[in-house]
Amino acid sequence: MKTVVIGAGGVGGYFGGRLAAAGHDVRFVARGARLEALRRDGLTVRSPAGDLSLPVHATDDPGEIGEADYVLVCVKTRQLPAVLGTLAPLIGPDTAVLPLQNGVEAPAEVAAAVGREAVVPGIAKIIAFLDGPGRIRHVGGAGSLTSVSGTTRRPRASRASRTPSTRPG
Repeated sequence: MKTVVIGAGGVGGYFGGRLAAAGHDVRFVARGARLEALRRDGLTVRSPAGDLSLPVHATDDPGEIGEADYVLVCVKTRQLPAVLGTLAPLIGPDTAVLPLQNGVEAPAEVAAAVGREAVVPGIAKIIAFLDGPGRIRHVGGAGSLTSVSGTTRRPRASRASRTPSTRPG
């Protein structure tokens, strides 16, 4: 299963890093200094749940990645409009897109770009932040990523609720 993480900051870097460390196929879409650092140095996560440092696949062009099983949209809400137009190459007939922005409008905005049937609202509970390009710092309790599959009967929502664990170990 291929997971694409758009935005490699605190939320995207942490959950994408945990999935990659667990052996899942994870691709990051980033830009600028963050993209350069991910390509050059990989991703580092410092966390009470265990530190990790690993090479990652990173690009600024979603077209290089192709269709994904899951797309985690982890950019800030204000960055969402610029990202929406780049999602099309990632979306296939079974792709589940989890918008993880603060605010209730994000799922509807993403649905307008990729189709309502692809969107599975998600909730990320984590205290994590960017500690420099390619470096994530997680503080506090355990992080969790949950799809809100109870809001729909779509197969993608059901599949997303069984998304592979990001627990370390």
